[in-house]
Amino acid sequence: MHLKEKILDITKKRTINNEKFKTNSINYLIDSYVSWWQYCFKCLCTG
Repeated sequence: MHLKEKILDITKKRTINNEKFKTNSINYLIDSYVSWWQYCFKCLCTG
């Protein structure tokens, strides 16, 4: 494999990983937001 191809390959993999990371962090934010709302809702209903 030529150096240029190798660099392109590494860059491509890194981009894919970044996309996965972004998706995961967005999902994490949504999950924590939803669970926070459920917690507040329980407190309001029971308290």
